[in-house]
Amino acid sequence: MRTMTRSWSRWSACVVLAGCAGSSGKTATSPPATDPADDSGETGAEVSLELVDLEAGEFFMGVSSTTVPGADPGSAPTHVVSLSAFSISATEVTNTDYLAFLQQADAQGLLEVVAVTERWPDGSEVTHDWVYGSASSDWADQPLVQLSDAGGVSSEGGVEHADNRSWLTYTASNGFSLVDTDKANWPVTWVKWYGAAAFADFYDWALPTEAQWEYAAGCDADGGHSAEYATASGLAVATEANWNGDVPNVANHDGHVVAVKTYPPNPCGLYEMSGNAWEWVADWYGGAPYYEATDGSLDPINTAGIDPETASGSAEWVEGEESTYRVRRGGSWNYHTATITAWGRGYDFPQRGNNHFGFRVTAP
Repeated sequence: MRTMTRSWSRWSACVVLAGCAGSSGKTATSPPATDPADDSGETGAEVSLELVDLEAGEFFMGVSSTTVPGADPGSAPTHVVSLSAFSISATEVTNTDYLAFLQQADAQGLLEVVAVTERWPDGSEVTHDWVYGSASSDWADQPLVQLSDAGGVSSEGGVEHADNRSWLTYTASNGFSLVDTDKANWPVTWVKWYGAAAFADFYDWALPTEAQWEYAAGCDADGGHSAEYATASGLAVATEANWNGDVPNVANHDGHVVAVKTYPPNPCGLYEMSGNAWEWVADWYGGAPYYEATDGSLDPINTAGIDPETASGSAEWVEGEESTYRVRRGGSWNYHTATITAWGRGYDFPQRGNNHFGFRVTAP
């Protein structure tokens, strides 16, 4: 195992402004590991995701005005988008699901575990194992997930809840395993955008596009896609979502993700799209100009972006230039109300992802 120091902070450089067919009853199941030597544990033998079918349709994406404080100006303007039919996982990908991926990909020689030294916001340094794509993988030298053994230090210097650690671990003798089986159905966190994309690619699934994600999040009781929040009632209420209240930029050091299906689903049968963990999606972040350019589009996706590690000059995105940010949606336990709206947008470098970054997948 080699040790390297990366310049990536574990904290986001940017704080966001911060009719459905219903459940099909079908599941998508991964193939078992093809390597007979893969005997790294009972947990994670395969991935079996419940999928919800969404019919093709047209909806109003984005928001032109809102009274929710801390909203991202890039969530405007409202524009019309049409989507083909697709399926989306009913829940965020769990620790069990991601463990299966790590075990299977490791058996095929596609992963490398690297000790990475990070600098915490309080100035201290800590070394954790990170999982990278190996040279023989499609994700060579890209970080996939962090195997942190502690919740860490917040951007304001406070110590976070112990349950904010990564529940995945690795040893040379036993391979990948789960630290605590009670956390098996918690959404996997500490996932980088590349780790979410690699999981989806490995099983021939995909990350949802921004438009697909918002269409699914906006399912309402009338069979449309205009709900403001992706909750059972379409409202932001504490019994239906896991988030950090109404005040932007106020950290919640006592919070953490909870098991999938803790809260009731939205009218399309989708769980925890508002709150719990941020969800990486396929798009690069394009700001308001991208929304303006995609008015009237069918199945839009923003493919105009460049990895910040290979970008020339500053890695910070400037409107009108090629994006260095990937989009994340849905807010988290540690974010404010504007971020858990169906239309709320977040963005970050694809190499980042901490204790409230997760994802879900789609299928054609």
